[in-house]
Amino acid sequence: MKLRLLAVGSVSNKNLLALCSDYEARIKHLTPFEILEIRDGKAKEGERRLRDEAGELRLKAGVKAEGSLLDWVLWDEQGKDLSSESFSGWLEKKAHTGAKQITFVNGSSHGIDLELKKAIPLHLRLSHFTLTHEMARMLALEQLYRAHCILRHLPYHH
Repeated sequence: MKLRLLAVGSVSNKNLLALCSDYEARIKHLTPFEILEIRDGKAKEGERRLRDEAGELRLKAGVKAEGSLLDWVLWDEQGKDLSSESFSGWLEKKAHTGAKQITFVNGSSHGIDLELKKAIPLHLRLSHFTLTHEMARMLALEQLYRAHCILRHLPYHH
């Protein structure tokens, strides 16, 4: 099963970028994985910005305007809390039920378009704390790596 991280904006903090790159490389050793990134809509304001970003996310992911987002997961501060073990179990179940690809979405520092948010069936929380979108990306990558280590009984998770 292929995993994708679809993200609004890039990581400009060089220390976080190094961590993100490290986890990305680690994940790629365990499963097919890619990061798809779009520019944030800095030049635009409010709902228009988020709506345009949502359209760009769909386009980048190859999903038509009204296409299915069934295997999309939104990293959302209001999302469901899972332990690392539960998350790895969820990934394993998705793989066994025939999911070919799961797309995880990191919104911008301004959030994500409400319509896109409603269309994504599963929202998961990385933390009860509010995080920058750059830190959220790094933590999402770390959890994806950790989940695969759990599934493969690697010593990273103990």
